[in-house]
Amino acid sequence: MPCKITLLSLSEMSKVSNPIHAVINTYRRRMTINSQNREVLYRFIWRLLQERDCKLYRIGGVEDHVHILFDLNPNHALKDKKESSRWMKQCGMFPDFEKWGKEYFAFARSREGIQSTIEYIKLQPEHHRSVSFDDEMASICRSVGIEWKDWLLS
Repeated sequence: MPCKITLLSLSEMSKVSNPIHAVINTYRRRMTINSQNREVLYRFIWRLLQERDCKLYRIGGVEDHVHILFDLNPNHALKDKKESSRWMKQCGMFPDFEKWGKEYFAFARSREGIQSTIEYIKLQPEHHRSVSFDDEMASICRSVGIEWKDWLLS
């Protein structure tokens, strides 16, 4: 009797936990993400993540950048920002938005670090009353062992 082989796709058998804290900034860090429409942008990004089978833990930010904590599905690349950039330019709610900056920052987080990162993202508006983007990114980079270099100054 022939042996029956059932092939499973990688998505059916693989289980990956990949919590990522990503920070994307506006082009030249211009203050183009207005507060009255920020939540609409966050919902749009959340929908993009859902479409890619990524779990969103928290999203937040200020006028010139967005923090996103999510579980990255291994079938998708981290770098794609085109769809949200196109939407922001077309929707009319962010009239000064040109595009996202060419750089982005992403850091793996442990399961144990998820809750503290959620709290950190929730407090972004208060945090940036006294801490600049550059100081924030330099501190985050130091904490994960990456050298911070501000490309705007190079």
